[in-house]
Amino acid sequence: MAEFGWVVGVPEVTTTESYFHVKYATERGTAAREAAAAEGARKANLQQAIFHRPASSGIYAVVSHFEVSRIGFNDINRRYVLDDESRRVRYRALLESILYTFVQPRGAMRATQFPHVVAMKGIVSYTTEVLPAPTISPLSETWPSEIERVANALNRLHPGAVTVRSFDSLADFAEIICDLVDASAPFTVAV
Repeated sequence: MAEFGWVVGVPEVTTTESYFHVKYATERGTAAREAAAAEGARKANLQQAIFHRPASSGIYAVVSHFEVSRIGFNDINRRYVLDDESRRVRYRALLESILYTFVQPRGAMRATQFPHVVAMKGIVSYTTEVLPAPTISPLSETWPSEIERVANALNRLHPGAVTVRSFDSLADFAEIICDLVDASAPFTVAV
């Protein structure tokens, strides 16, 4: 199971402005003149399009949760339908896709508004047992310490089950994901 929260701008530092644009018709030859004449009765403007485009700048917060123990798990008959190697292959694909999501952001209007990602920091928390990894929204001022405190509490109940790794750059994040690919595998839920 993969869950993503909305990517939300931190209110105090995120702004959106609207910019005026004009898109000119690329066909300016005889064909364009003939098309304009044919459309003239309908008053079509085939030479340019005037529009406003929103652009945002700021710091954005995102949360996500991945329940990798469920890779290859059939909820109906409560059995794994894949062998361990096939589950590892899918696990690696999942982790790589998470990494690629942040290495090259995709989304609406990306062709005209390629994002300028200048910094990235956060926390990757994960568990090695069937219990939730702590997830606190980065919109909270105390989110890093709260994640640590929740992880410590869970580790009191299940020693060593929760790991919390901070990152201060996209490169740090990439290294954490690659470490998980190299040194871990999805565990199996007892059914």
